[in-house]
Amino acid sequence: MKKKLKVTKQKLSELLDIMQIKHRIEQSDLSGNTVLSVKTEDGALLIGRGGENLRALEYLVNVLSQKETSGELDFVMIDVEGYKKEKITTLIETANCAAQEAIENNKAVYLKPMRAYERRIIHMTLSDKNDIITESQGVEPYRVVVIKKRAPNSG
Repeated sequence: MKKKLKVTKQKLSELLDIMQIKHRIEQSDLSGNTVLSVKTEDGALLIGRGGENLRALEYLVNVLSQKETSGELDFVMIDVEGYKKEKITTLIETANCAAQEAIENNKAVYLKPMRAYERRIIHMTLSDKNDIITESQGVEPYRVVVIKKRAPNSG
């Protein structure tokens, strides 16, 4: 993973240089994953509407670095100006609030449609709660997480 990380950082920097975006790249940790965090004044451009540009940048940089690292499949997350970190924090808060609502009202709580990685964060956040069940339902791109109170006798 060290080689993949080094190559990915290099490819990201090269791509940002080509785009004439002044930047600084720092390595950090986000929810247990190594992340390349980009610091720049052009954050809005790199993030794009709803994070679309950031997802595309992350995909492109990972594909480019994969070619140089003999096909290593490790995926390196890229964040710009803390966008992903803030998004994950919001998802964790949403998961906890929805779980509390499901317990208090004894009704299933349906979250809005989310991307797979967002649903995964919801599931992981609530996985250690013994009184809650989470499941994904529906078909992409309308797949949602459903949070339910666990029945007293189920285990």
